[in-house]
Amino acid sequence: MSCLTAVDRQKMKRLIILVVVLAAVAGWLGLRTFVLQDQEAKLVIENDSGEQIGDVSVKVWNREFALGTLAAGEKKEVRITEYSDSGWQINGWWPDGTLIREQAGYITHGMSFDDRAVFGRDRKLAFSSKPR
Repeated sequence: MSCLTAVDRQKMKRLIILVVVLAAVAGWLGLRTFVLQDQEAKLVIENDSGEQIGDVSVKVWNREFALGTLAAGEKKEVRITEYSDSGWQINGWWPDGTLIREQAGYITHGMSFDDRAVFGRDRKLAFSSKPR
């Protein structure tokens, strides 16, 4: 016969359930911290146009990054670690008032990306993607 009363057995059962739940939560947090931490999407924007680009911004997934002015020859970088399926939308203004609105690339959850967007002398965007 057991020396535990029915009340003691119920308390023990609740304690075991609590320990199992806490272990599961700790395991999930560990996985998220150590395995998923390396996911990163990076976009480098480079201005090789010979002109200044004003009010540069990048929209990706559910975030927008205001990068300000991009001088001729200058590079700026955007990094994002939490994202889902999305593309890069690059906006800005040429000195003559022409709007820049470029959609480029594709990032997806579970992968890391090193992307590059270069505005050339012809004002066209050259885009390259290097998934890691």
